[in-house]
Parts: sequence; structure tokens; C-alpha cells
Amino acid sequence: MRLSLAELMDLRIPPPELAVAVLGPVRERAALGPPEDLAPHERQWWYAMAGAVCERLGDLEGTVRHFAAALGELDDDSEDRPDAAFRLGVALHSRFTAGGRIADVDEAVLLFRGVLEMAERGSWPRLMAAAHLGRCLADRFLAAGDPVDLAGATGVLEEELPVAGRPPVEADGHDREEVHTWIFALDVLGECLREQAELAHDEGLLAQALRQARRALEIAGDDPALRAAPEKGLARSLLVRAVWGKSRADLDEVIRLLDPSAPLAQAEDPAARAVNLGIALFERYRLLGDAGDLARARAVLEDAVAVLGRGSVACAGAQVNLAVVLRETAAVAVDEPALLDAAVEMAEEAADAVRPGSLLAVTAVAAEAEARIARQAHGAGGGVAELAEACRRMEAVAPYLPSGGGMVAASFRDAWGSALVRLAGLTSSAAVLDEGVGLLRRALADPGGLPDRARTAGNLASGLYERFLARGAMSDLDEAVTLWREAVEARPDGGPHTVLARSGLAVALHQRYERRGTAADLDEAVRRLTAAAELPAAPSERRAVLTNLGHAHQARYEATGEVRELARAVAAQREALALDGPQAGSDVDVRIGLALALGAQAEHLASPVPAEEAVEHARAARAEAEAASRAWVSATFVLAGLTRLLHALTAGPELRERAEELYARGYEAARARYPAAAAEGAMEWGLWQARLGRFVEAVAAFDLAALAVGRLVAGQGERTAKETWLRTSRGLPAAVAAAAWRAGDAAGAVRRLEHTRALLMAERLRLDTPADVGAGPGTGAGAGAGAGADESGAGADDDAESDVPTGAVPVAVTGGRSGAGTVVYLVPGEEAGVAFTVTGRAVTATALDGLGAGALARQQEQIRGAAGALEPFARWAWHHVLREVAPAPGTPFTLVPVGELVHLPWHTACQTPDADHTDGSRTDPSRPDRIPAGPFQTDRFLLDDHAVGFAPCLRVLPPAGTVPRPPRYLGVAAGRGTGLRELPFAEREVTTCAEHFPQSLLLVDDDATPEKVLEWLGQDGGLAHFACHAETDPADPLSSALVLGGGARLTVRDLLDVRGGPDLVILSACATSVTGRELPDEAVGLPGTLIGAGARGVISAAWPVNDLAAHLLTTDFVDRWAHGTPPAEALRAAQTWLRDLPHSQLAKHLRVLRGPSPASPATAHPPTPSRPFAALADWSAFTYTGHAATASPHTHHRRDRTGGPT
Repeated sequence: MRLSLAELMDLRIPPPELAVAVLGPVRERAALGPPEDLAPHERQWWYAMAGAVCERLGDLEGTVRHFAAALGELDDDSEDRPDAAFRLGVALHSRFTAGGRIADVDEAVLLFRGVLEMAERGSWPRLMAAAHLGRCLADRFLAAGDPVDLAGATGVLEEELPVAGRPPVEADGHDREEVHTWIFALDVLGECLREQAELAHDEGLLAQALRQARRALEIAGDDPALRAAPEKGLARSLLVRAVWGKSRADLDEVIRLLDPSAPLAQAEDPAARAVNLGIALFERYRLLGDAGDLARARAVLEDAVAVLGRGSVACAGAQVNLAVVLRETAAVAVDEPALLDAAVEMAEEAADAVRPGSLLAVTAVAAEAEARIARQAHGAGGGVAELAEACRRMEAVAPYLPSGGGMVAASFRDAWGSALVRLAGLTSSAAVLDEGVGLLRRALADPGGLPDRARTAGNLASGLYERFLARGAMSDLDEAVTLWREAVEARPDGGPHTVLARSGLAVALHQRYERRGTAADLDEAVRRLTAAAELPAAPSERRAVLTNLGHAHQARYEATGEVRELARAVAAQREALALDGPQAGSDVDVRIGLALALGAQAEHLASPVPAEEAVEHARAARAEAEAASRAWVSATFVLAGLTRLLHALTAGPELRERAEELYARGYEAARARYPAAAAEGAMEWGLWQARLGRFVEAVAAFDLAALAVGRLVAGQGERTAKETWLRTSRGLPAAVAAAAWRAGDAAGAVRRLEHTRALLMAERLRLDTPADVGAGPGTGAGAGAGAGADESGAGADDDAESDVPTGAVPVAVTGGRSGAGTVVYLVPGEEAGVAFTVTGRAVTATALDGLGAGALARQQEQIRGAAGALEPFARWAWHHVLREVAPAPGTPFTLVPVGELVHLPWHTACQTPDADHTDGSRTDPSRPDRIPAGPFQTDRFLLDDHAVGFAPCLRVLPPAGTVPRPPRYLGVAAGRGTGLRELPFAEREVTTCAEHFPQSLLLVDDDATPEKVLEWLGQDGGLAHFACHAETDPADPLSSALVLGGGARLTVRDLLDVRGGPDLVILSACATSVTGRELPDEAVGLPGTLIGAGARGVISAAWPVNDLAAHLLTTDFVDRWAHGTPPAEALRAAQTWLRDLPHSQLAKHLRVLRGPSPASPATAHPPTPSRPFAALADWSAFTYTGHAATASPHTHHRRDRTGGPT
């Protein structure tokens, strides 16, 4: 039976507990529709009252259906239409709030706009319509993300409130509904202003939002029911201010205002209030680190999610915040995997429930990504695929980020950048790593601020640290240290992530110590880790800190020899191992660290007892690690080293065999997946065999190391960052060459030298290496173009690696480079070194005590001490090294120093007539036999008889023959405006040299930009000449740079991708020959990089150069080279010419350079030396990198100073 109008009109509102019992049957009958005999106006009443019944029962679908029908019964000009439209708008908004259907709020906005147009201006019903319109627009912004809605809501309310009259006060007799309307309008306006403030990080807008909330509270008076809504609004605005300013007082006030016991606002959902309370509790946890706040935040958010309707905007917001809290809780919880899974699911569900373009969707995707990162970091989840999918989802929603930045955008970029950095660590993608670092930079620099700036600073530091490991740029490491310091200083002791920040800072400092050797960095690392170990932390965090502390103490022991540091290292590792349980994580890394410390202790004490305990820990680590994993490989090599140590301590023959077996198994497991570890293990294996005098076996092990390095080169960009660093290859060329020589294979020693150094240069400089670089070192490694490829190469079948040939092969040992001439390789050793002299296909090996470690250490220390040390070194270099191996006078030769020998100025070698004074004592001013005038006046230098070229290895040099080339010239003069000392002769230097070339490009001062230089270098042929300052960084050679116009830097890193081919590059700048000290065999520096970029030769300076001397030498050199003199010979001739230049000739040159000057009265001058540049440091600074036998591409004759041909 249909429900009559009379029955509806006679209904009385029942108490809430009886609503379903009384009104439920009424709703069921109303579902049948109105009686058929009702008039139109009666039908409208019927629908309106039926809708009210459904509204009372919380039946949103019935409410909307009946109110819509009621509105449909009215004419457009009906006076009842505004009320009907208003009721339907409210119902639609309620349905949107519960279900998230954008169409509902779109329709509600249209209805309220219509009501607003019909309502009387200045009346409180019109203000009520404006408030509801503002509410709908604000909620639509939250769901769809269009800031136009926020602006529209703010504009409507700011327009209506001033004309609505004086704010009412209930005590003055105003209608309670009117009072509520004013409070509602001010609350919505405050919310809109707060949202706009967050988008733009506008403190002024936030202050306005706070003012609106306080105005609403003034109107509410002391009425708890009226105060509930504005107190909630005030709390949310204070929460924003608290996050921005990290204010505990604001957070405490927010938590008080949102207490569950406080009265609720009209129609306020307690679950929605709980969400804000949970956010406030979490923010206080982030500020103070109180685990109770974190637990309470989780509890209230879980309760809210359980109550709120799934799929609604309100529920999605609660789920996002709960996902963040669960991720944070997981770090200190026993059920960590389950919590991270739940966090991912919560964030995914929230993202799927709202419109993709909304800010809530953006926030949900970011929360999901952060949960996936945490899950992957703890060994769960889907690895690369999971992180890649998270990054894909973030990229898809990134276009919806607010264009002006703000906290949402900054937080999103923080999450996205962190995910990309993590992904890059698994895929070794340089582009992904750069993108991640770039996003983290934008997040940190966003004016909208961050909810946790210290966390983002740490994330960026992690990204920069990973990039440092990948590329070795010290600038990245330095910035990472700075950012981690900021993160540490911003966190109170005991706060969340404080321990991780301190640990990250300490690891970076330890790494910087390894590169630069600054003891203060290692001391700070120990101090930071010691302090972190005393803070409360999760077991896994504490274990990591103690393990790193142990490594730092061991490094300090190795640097100082202080036994107490080694004892501290062992103690720290033992304490780390004592932390057991699932929350402490795996024991593998800790046991490996303890095994290494105990091994060092056994070696110091010469006792097998600590070594035996170390072996047990290494075995346990190996047993726990997954078979053939990186950890398993590390444990295997550590176990091999400890077994080797026990063999040395006990001489047990079975131990040697066991160690060999372990090295072989470790290499076999690592060679394909972890080639850097394979190279390190094989290197250690070979050095051990060499110490035992088993040189054939040592060569075989070193060949395996070279094969592993070859795999790294072949897989460039595909391996992890730490692998491509290749620190493990340090010393490989010298070690393998010495072992091959001791094994009786001098030719094989040279082939291996060429092979390994070419590999290291190819890896570091990204060279397009010759085809045989990837081949095994036995046959193809040193072979030229006519040699067959070796099956043992890095790209060959794996089975071939087990049988590395070591015998001599009848091919040219210099790599088949035609016209290479005489080549001398200098190889250091422990007791003695060796020189290999190669002429054609003949190799002569000469043992040299002067290349032993002890003798070299004294010379290296002396040469780094002062410029005056050049003269003693020059005599020592000739009498102890080069006298035995230099070819006959007049023969040019190419010198290839290996390892640390690259840092010594061999070209300055000087033959002293008095062989009894080879230590430089003849220059002692206290001796009566001291040379009375300029130094070396009666001596003969290597450069008097030989043109000398230097080479990192011949295989990366172009052939020594001549090919006609375009006679181009690039002159770069940056002598002014660089912020450094002015170079007065720079411009004149390049303009003078340019006169020898029909095609020249001069870039002077501000015109000398890196872009123009790189464009020129990318073409073929010609001479590039740089007259400018240079900056060198031996700890980070890729950052060494030429200083161009305006102080712009052209770094070694900038030159890596250049593939041109100039005939010659002149670096007329200070100390441009300097290479990296950490890995000297990589030959990373300006000369080596330019050779890798295709240059046939490079002139560079080994130390700071006198400006005038550099100008005179380079202009003379270019004059000779441009007229057909080979570059090495032209440099030799120019240097000896400068040395022997008399003062009278120098005066003529100066008059030409400076031009005529007005006459001045004669003044007395101190006596001038007869040869102003006779000092060794003045004339011998420059060296030539390239074949000494390389001819000039130019064939016309040089003219002498008077114009006659020579």
C-alpha cells in the first residue's frame, strides 16, 4: 500500500535509537512512489518529506532520489525552487563525501550557484548557500586537484561575508541557525585559505586562515557545540604551521583541540577528526621521536579507516596517512614485512579510489612508492620490477603536480627521486640516477617546504653518494657530507632516523678519507659512529652502526698502527654480532667484518688463534649467505685470505691447497655476476702466489683478474656503481708484468701491461677501445691488428676462462702500432723494479733497484716536498734508472711509467759528470764544490740527447705515422676576468701562434666558453691551444679543469664524450699533467682524457709555470711543429732553447711583447743571470703525451728568426 501525504505529514521525529524501527517501514512504503491522486504541489511535498525520512535514516541514495524528484515537480519560477535545490545540493554533496563520485559534487555546485543567484543579497540564507558552494568547491579541489576551485570558493566567500552584515552573537537573540551559518562560512573560508597557503607555502595566507578560525570561535562563544567546527579548522591550520616551523607548542595545541573527548561539530564525522589527530601525532613523533605518539597515530588511523566508507575521499585520505605511519612503524616492528605489505595495499587502494589528477591521488602514489622502497630495501617485494612500476606510476601522475610547487609537490619529488636512486642502484643506469638526484634537488629547494626536510636532505645525500661511487666525483661526495651534516644537526638525539643520518654521514666521511687521506675525516667518522652507537635505535640500525664503527677503527689502525684501534674494531664487531633476533637482520656482513678484524689481529700478533676464530666466522657467514650471492662471494674470498694467513703462520701444506681452492671457487661464482669482486679476489690470489715465488701461478691469477676487469669494461653502464669504480684493480698492471717477467716471459709482461692499462683507461674514460682490449692478456691482449682474437676474452665463452695462455706469442708486443720506435716501460716492485725496453719485436728486461718500493718512497716524498727537490731527483733518475735503459743519443723514445711512477718527472733526468754525487749534494750551498753559477751548468740532460714522449699505454694512442690533416688552429686565451691571477701574455701567445695556420679560431676571455671549445674538439685535425689557468684535483681527477672565460670550467668529465681527433693539444696552463693518485694506472687527467678523445698528442705542464716562460716556450714550439718538426722533438728543442736563452735575447723578446716605452732616467738594477730560465723548474715543466716517433702532419720548412730557411 502506497504511503499517503497525510501519513507523512503526521510523522513525528523519533529519537535516534528508534529511527530505524519507526522510519524503516515508512521508507519501504515510500519506495513504491507517491499516490497517483496527488496534485503536482502535493506530489512535491510528498517527495520532499520522503527524502527527509531517507535522510534521517542515512539512506543517501533514497535521499537524493526523492529530493531530485521534488525539485522536478517545481517550475523554474517557483518560489519553493531555491529551497528544493538547496536540499538536493546538500544531499548530493553528502553522497559525494561518502562515495567519491565527482558527478555528484559537480551537480551540487551547479545547484548552489543557482540558489545563490536567487537569494537576497546580504541575507544569511544567501550566506548559507555561499558557504555550501564553497564547501563543495573545496571538496572538489581535494578530489580533482584543480586550484581554480579553491580560488572560486575563496572569492565567493570573501565577496559574501562583508555584505552579510555584522557577525551575529547568539546571546543577542540571533537565530541559532544564522549563527551556525556564519561559523560554517568562516570555517570554509579558512580551509580554502589554508589549502592555498600549502600550495604556495604562503605564510600570509596561512595567517589569514588562522584569523578566520579565530573569528569563528569569537562568534561561537563558549558553546561547545558551536566551537567544535572552528576548533577543528584552527587545529588543521596550526598543524600546517607546526609542520612548517617544527613547533612542538603548535602540535601540542592541535592534539588538545582534536582530542576525541571534545564535542563534535554539527554533522562532523568523528573518524574524520581522528584522521587529523593521527596526522598531528605522527608529526610530533617525527619531531620528537616518541614511539608512543607513533603507536597512537597508528591506532587512531586504523580505527578511522575501519569506520570510513571504502572508496570515499575521506577514507582515501586516511589510508594514505596510515600507509605512511605503517611504513615508519615497520622499521622498529617485529612484523615488518607484513606492515610494509599493508602500507603498499593501503596506498594502492587510496590511489585507485580517487580521480587520478587530484592531489590526494598524487599523495597516495607517493606513499605507495615510499612503502615499496622500504619493502625492497629490506629484501622483500619484487625487486627491480617493483621499483620500476612504482616509478612508472609516479611519472604518470607527475603532470598533475601544482605548478607553483609547495609541500605536496616537494614531498612527491622526494619520494620519486628516492625511488629512482634506489632503482639506479639495481640497474646501474646513469640517466636514472641523474634524474633521481635532480628530483631530490628540486624537492629540497622547493619554497613550499617539506614535512621532513632532514629526511629529504638525507635522501639527496644518498643519491649523491651513489653517484660518487659510480663516477668518482669528489664534488658529489663533498655535497653528500654537507647534506648529511644538515640532516644530523636537524634531528634531536633519539629522534627518528637520527642514527641512520649519523651512520650515513660517517660512511661518507670514511669514504672521503679513503680518497683524500685526511685524518680529520676518519676521526670525525669514528666520533659520529661512537655517538650514534650510544643512542636508542632499532636492532638493525644499531648493528649497522657498530659494523661501520668497526670498519672505521680498523682503517685507523691501518693508518696509524695503533693496536688499540684494532682492539676497538674487534670489540665493535663483536657487539654488533651479539645483537640477535629477526629485528637485527642478517649476521653475514657482521661476521665478515669481524673475520677481517680478527684476521688483522692475527697478522699483527703472528698468532693463529685469532685467525682460526676468524675462519669460523667467515664459514658461518658463507653458510648463511645465499649460494653464489654477492655476500657468499665476499665471505668466500675472506675465507680464502684467512686460510692463506693461516698457511703463512703454520706452514701447513694443505692450507695452501685449500686457499687456492677457495680463491678458484670464489672467482668462478663471481666472474659473470660480480666481476669487480672477481677482479679483487684474483688480484689478492696473484699477489699471494707471487710472494710464494710461484710466478707462473701468479700470472694465471692476474690474468683472471684482467678478464674480470674486461667484463666490467664490456658491460659498462650495466654493472652496479661500486663495481665500475675499479678500485680493486689498483696495481694490477705492475703486478702482472713483474710476475710474468719473473716467470721468464718478458714479452708477455709487456703485452699484459698494455692490455691491463688499456682496460683501465677504457673503463674510466669510456673509450671506444681497440677490438683486442676485451681479449685475454695472453695472446690477443698485446697483439696488433694482424693478430687473431683470443678465445679467452671477456666477451668469449665462459669455459675459455679456465685456461689462460701465458707463453710468449710472436707478435708485436707494442700492440702492432706501426712506427712506435723505442718504448721503455718502467715498472715498480717491492725489492726491485724492472724496465722493459721494446724495439720493434725485441724486448729487453732490466732489473732496477731504483724502482724498488723503498727507494721510490724516498723520491716521491722528496719530490712532493718542494720545487727545489727537482734537481736531486733529476740526478737520481738518471743514475739509478734511466742510465741503464735509455737508447743511444739522438734516438727518440716513448716512456710508459706504471703505477705511482706516473707522478715522477722522468724527463728531467740529468747525467752528472761526477757520479759520486748522485744524491744532489753538489747543490748544497755549504759545500765548497757546489756549482757556482746556474744549476746544472756542466751537466747533460736526457732532453739534450733524446726527444721523449710519455704514454699511458701505446694501445690507446693513434698510430705513430703521419696522415695529412686540416691545418686548423684553435687558440683559447682566458687571461682576464676569471677571478684568478691575470695572465698578461695569454692573448699574445695564441695570436702569435695563429699566424702559422690558414684556418684559425681565436676565443679570448669571455668568448672562450666550454660549448665553443667542445664543438671545435669534436672535429678532425688541427691544433688546439689553451693559454689559461687550470685546476687539478688528484683525489677526483675527473673534476680537474681548464678555467675558461668568466671562470667557466671545462672539466675532464666534460671531455669524456668528445670523439674528435686534433693532431695536437697544447695545455699552456699550470699542472695540467697531474693524474689521479688513487688509481694512477687509469691515467685519468687532462692529457689521458684528450688522448682518449682522439688527440694524437698533448703538451701539458707538470707543475706551475712562469707566465713568460710558458709564452716563449709554446710560441717557439708551435713555430717548429707547424713547419714539420715532430712534436716530441719540437718540444725538446724549444725547452733546451729556453734554457739556454741569454738575457740579451730575452730583452729583445720583451721589447716586442711590451712595445715601445717612453724614455726614463737610467736606474741601477741588480745583476741579472746570464740565462734567466736556466732553472730546471722554468724550462722543463712541459711534457709530451704521445708517440715520441710521431711526425708532424705539416711538411713545409720552418724559417729561422731572420727569415731564412732551416
